[in-house]
This record gives sequence, C-alpha cells and structure tokens, in this order.
Amino acid sequence: MNPNAKVYEELEHALQFRASGNEGKARVCARRAAGFALANHYRQNGIAVANINAINLLRDFSSTIGLPAPVLSATNLLMQRVNEAYELDGSPDLIACAEVLVDYLFGTPSHSE
Repeated sequence: MNPNAKVYEELEHALQFRASGNEGKARVCARRAAGFALANHYRQNGIAVANINAINLLRDFSSTIGLPAPVLSATNLLMQRVNEAYELDGSPDLIACAEVLVDYLFGTPSHSE
C-alpha cells in the first residue's frame, strides 16, 4: 500500500465530515492528514519518526528555515487551538491548509489522487 494513501484517505474523510455538517471531525481529519504527510516526508528523507503526533510534527516542521509563506501559514493554522466555543479564530479552512501542506511535501496537487 502506498504510504501516502492514508493522507488522501484522511482528506477524503475530512470532506465527508464537512459535507455532513461535522466541522469538528473535519478539522481532526485534516490535522491527521497533515501529520501522516509529515511523518511520510520525514521517513522518505531518512528522519526517524517515533510518535506520529500531528501537532508535534507540525510544530517541528514550522521551524524549517525557508518555508514558502503559504506553507508556513497553513502549518500555523493547522496548529491553532479552538476557543471555548470549539471554533477557530478567523474560521480558517483546515482542509485547504492540509492540502497546501500535502502539495508542498509531495510536489503534486492533493486533489489529483
């Protein structure tokens, strides 16, 4: 099985949850897709990944020097915490953010899979 298949599966789940009105689960799936994408990227580059925790992987990745501004912005938005009302400030589209990150890491548009 293609190790990146799980990334695209999570993005698809995110879209399904959004379509059914469950934005919270859509955000979880988008973050999980980003975490799987980063873990796969690190492994492909010979970097061991002991624990696939999306937020920790995103935090580490955000310190990468030279990231394009849209990728850094998407990475930072994916790490944003919800407020007391379980909403994100500014209502960012985390599925789109995950797709920006996936496109950057894999070098191909995520919607083409």
